[in-house]
Amino acid sequence: MLDPDVVWRGVPPDAVCHDRGEVLDVLSEQVARGLPRADALELVAGDGAVVLGVRSDQLDQIGDHPLRGQLFNVFRLADGRITEITDHAHRRQALDAADATPPRWA
Repeated sequence: MLDPDVVWRGVPPDAVCHDRGEVLDVLSEQVARGLPRADALELVAGDGAVVLGVRSDQLDQIGDHPLRGQLFNVFRLADGRITEITDHAHRRQALDAADATPPRWA
């Protein structure tokens, strides 16, 4: 699903992967260290993008950046492939980046 030229920008400005190989290397390292236990997941569709929100008490910070128990990934899509991933510490920023509207619950 990853485009060969996918770019992944993390919460710290200097955390950037520039291609599919780098993204897969980082993901492999994260899996080897152990992924945080998720308490809740949220998927919200945007305009050509999807927001994945993860809530976990194990998500406290990345580097010097506090996460407050949550992290939001925005996956930008083109031609059925993920072309860009951006991480956000705040839900509103992620929804805005994906041009997504928060879901309304009945």
